[in-house]
Amino acid sequence: MIAAFEQDYELLLKESEKCNFIDPREDEEVRKLYIQMMDILAKPFRQGTPFDFGDKAFYEDSRNISWALSKKSKYSPPPKDLVFLHRKLAGIFILIRRLDVKLDLRKCWDLVEST
Repeated sequence: MIAAFEQDYELLLKESEKCNFIDPREDEEVRKLYIQMMDILAKPFRQGTPFDFGDKAFYEDSRNISWALSKKSKYSPPPKDLVFLHRKLAGIFILIRRLDVKLDLRKCWDLVEST
């Protein structure tokens, strides 16, 4: 996530391969989709203003890029150890979205990065 936050895409791909998030055999199109997905997911932490969890464009962009990545990817199934975590995070995201939360995630990021 640090590499995505800093938009260091070479490091992002290198570390993602180590974690088996993306297989090195994937073609350039899949690698670009993966980078776009990670960039979209890191954007709310970079913006420095309150993120609106009800932002439909963010939801649609993240959904569309994830769908495109899953359709094009040949060698990178979602890591089975993260499937349940993803479900929990998605549930929390939906709850926060329904509560119309706006939160400065940059401050949260700074806390994470300082540990």
